[in-house]
Amino acid sequence: MADKAKGPVVILILFLIISLAVAGLGFLALQKEKQTNTSLSRKIEELESLRRLSEDKAAQLTQQVSVLQKTADETTTRLTAASDELQTANKAKEDALFDASRVKEKLAAAENARSDALNKLKSAESDLRNARDELVSLKAAKDDLQKKLKDLETKGSSVQLDKIVVPSAAENNTAAPAAAPGEQPKQAAETAKQSAVLEGKVLVVNKDYDFIVVNLGRKDNVNVGDILSIARKNKKLGEFKIEEVRDTMSVATPLTKGLTAQIREDDKAVVK
Repeated sequence: MADKAKGPVVILILFLIISLAVAGLGFLALQKEKQTNTSLSRKIEELESLRRLSEDKAAQLTQQVSVLQKTADETTTRLTAASDELQTANKAKEDALFDASRVKEKLAAAENARSDALNKLKSAESDLRNARDELVSLKAAKDDLQKKLKDLETKGSSVQLDKIVVPSAAENNTAAPAAAPGEQPKQAAETAKQSAVLEGKVLVVNKDYDFIVVNLGRKDNVNVGDILSIARKNKKLGEFKIEEVRDTMSVATPLTKGLTAQIREDDKAVVK
């Protein structure tokens, strides 16, 4: 009976031991679960904190991206404007180069014109000097001619002897016509005078200034514009036009260029 009573007690003790062991294991498992949950909670909190930090960082990055995009847009606008300004500047540069080329050409043309003007001025100054020299020479020649004319006028009596009134060709063969009935002797003398040819001679030949001086003047009824025929030994050399008349002499210029060079002093001068 005692052995039978010990069997349930042992079983009960074993059961209690097993229950205590199971309870201990459960308690240990529960403690471990609590530790695990605590660790997971901390990790969740850390992850949540990281998530919030990540969201804040993402928000900051989004804001920075927005700012950068705005800056990029502004930069693009500036680049476009700068490109337009660069094109305008290039066009202005090309226009400036073209204008500079034209200005250079104009400057070259102006320099050539200036050079031509200087050359013309030098030529004009040279011509002026030559003209002044020629004027001085002409004045000297005029003074010399005036002196010669005065000297010749002082010898008027001897010069007058060299003037010859030559009858016309018809008068060489026939006598002077008698006065018509009723015609006065004075009228007859005028008729005879008109039929005569007034002849003189060359006193001075100026080849440099292309004129001659003859011993026919105002006293011989010679006028400016009259034509003189110059001859030598009955050979006609050419004709001169009277330009200036003095009392006993006249100055004449040739009607043909180069004629004065062929004339000599004492050549015959006949008023036409």
